[in-house]
Amino acid sequence: MFFTFKDRANSILIWSVFLALYWVVFLWGFWEKGVFAFGFNATFFLALFLIFLGKIFPNQNKFWSRKHVAWLVPFVLLVISYSLYNTPFIRMTNVLVLPVLGVIFITYALLENRGIVWGLEFFKTVFARSFSWIGSLGKSLRGYTFLLGRNSSSITRRVFFGVVFLVIIVATLIVPLLSKVDPEFAYLIDPLFDFVRNIIETETAVRVLVGAIIAVLSASVALSWLERPVVSEEKKDTNVDSIIAGIVIAGIFFVYVLFLAVQIKRLWVSELPIDFSETEILVKSGFWQLFILSVVNALIFFATYLKTNNLVHRLLGAFTVASLFLVMSAAWRMFLYVVFYGFSYEKFFASYTVLFSIILFVWLLVLFFQSKKRDIIKFIVFLFLWMYSIVAIFPVEQFIMRANVALSYQKDSRIELYELTMLSSDVLGYVEKRQNEYIFSDWDKWIKEKKEQVAKKAWYESTIIDVFYKIKK
Repeated sequence: MFFTFKDRANSILIWSVFLALYWVVFLWGFWEKGVFAFGFNATFFLALFLIFLGKIFPNQNKFWSRKHVAWLVPFVLLVISYSLYNTPFIRMTNVLVLPVLGVIFITYALLENRGIVWGLEFFKTVFARSFSWIGSLGKSLRGYTFLLGRNSSSITRRVFFGVVFLVIIVATLIVPLLSKVDPEFAYLIDPLFDFVRNIIETETAVRVLVGAIIAVLSASVALSWLERPVVSEEKKDTNVDSIIAGIVIAGIFFVYVLFLAVQIKRLWVSELPIDFSETEILVKSGFWQLFILSVVNALIFFATYLKTNNLVHRLLGAFTVASLFLVMSAAWRMFLYVVFYGFSYEKFFASYTVLFSIILFVWLLVLFFQSKKRDIIKFIVFLFLWMYSIVAIFPVEQFIMRANVALSYQKDSRIELYELTMLSSDVLGYVEKRQNEYIFSDWDKWIKEKKEQVAKKAWYESTIIDVFYKIKK
């Protein structure tokens, strides 16, 4: 037999069917409604998926254990975030971020030696496991073949699945293509298809087909990860030439000091120009240029950290301090931009990125007072995971709206509140409560659209903030 009922693989197959069934019932049709169709349904699905992933962990390394808390807690926060707010930016970003972070941290958690350095070999393993499910598709199909026909003979099971695969391929691929080639063939075959459609509803058949695909794919992913990953040892760090590194670091440090001294008035400006185009040059453009330099500085630090002599190492510390000043200068520019022009998605997340950079450079400075070498890449990925998960459960749109309203009353404010109509229904209750005030006098159309959007949501597509709004109404 291919499986027995005591195997973890058997449990994985059953859970995959359950996940697929839940998906086609509660998440079906999200492509028509967009990310706002995700609410309690998405939270519950992702929670089930976390439990499902726990099936691939061996008994001696259980999924829900203290050793995994440092990365599991942020994932739980990301799961909960779908039930809290409708922030579209976070929801769209999750589509890319969650799978990538998931593969990285599941691979890390399954390692026998978790003290491995997060270097090239580790990420090679992560990349390989991202596509390992392809090789397990056949294993997944054979597993379902056994489960669905375990009381039948081998020939009966093979005949049954042969017929099923034949019908699927003919109905979805062969016949539609041939019908396009020959209209007479289409005329002859249409009555048969009409007869089948009268018996089986088209959408139901599609849901069954999609559910089967999801079940097979999710099982393939889990089955391919049952084998614990093995990461080859990294090559020993090679020392960096102290003379070359010293010249590069000292030269860049000198340029930064000169830049900070000459441009001190522009770096720490107390007000912005009246002309918006000048403001963009001073703040928006300057911010991203300084931020890119900060990324370069972090790469230089990583390339030379503890790989040169003591003199260059001390110089690297001074270089890191200068880098931190550049980041803080970028933060000050963004602060002024927000004070005069208010928050937007771009400015909020740019500010959050600056905070991430400041924490990173402060931590890099702390390293100079420690003798033990630290895994910098691992720290950066963990820091990103935690900060991303925290911002996911933060009321971003409420913060943006309330901050802009407060700033708009300042004497020199240049904030246009109507630009915030790009926000979601998270702020509907706040705006509706103050719609009689002059600052929201032209928001009637937006209020109507958001009320309709909330009303159209099924109960399982709602969020907590939607529920509170409906209760108050």
